[in-house]
Amino acid sequence: MSFDRRVDRLEELFRGSEDAYSPDMDLVAIFDELSALKASRASRYRGGRLVEGEDLPRQLLGEGYTPRELLELAVARGLEKRGYSAGEVADRIPLWLAKFGR
Repeated sequence: MSFDRRVDRLEELFRGSEDAYSPDMDLVAIFDELSALKASRASRYRGGRLVEGEDLPRQLLGEGYTPRELLELAVARGLEKRGYSAGEVADRIPLWLAKFGR
């Protein structure tokens, strides 16, 4: 699937109803978690010294994880933070991966 098509599909998910903009809060939670996981990999300078990121994806998934595994982790953690049970999260992961084209 092309990059443009993926963007179009994600925009469709955010549109909500025609009357008002109402984003899917599960999707927002997933994006928040994905951005937090990616930000944890970043190195920063503090006081002129390099501070390595904690790299949560590597800690949780191990060395050599795939982008799909990172997305699965973000979906699972995002839905857990929204209050879904472990069973509900497991049922919803394939649906969200399909929405993301993975």
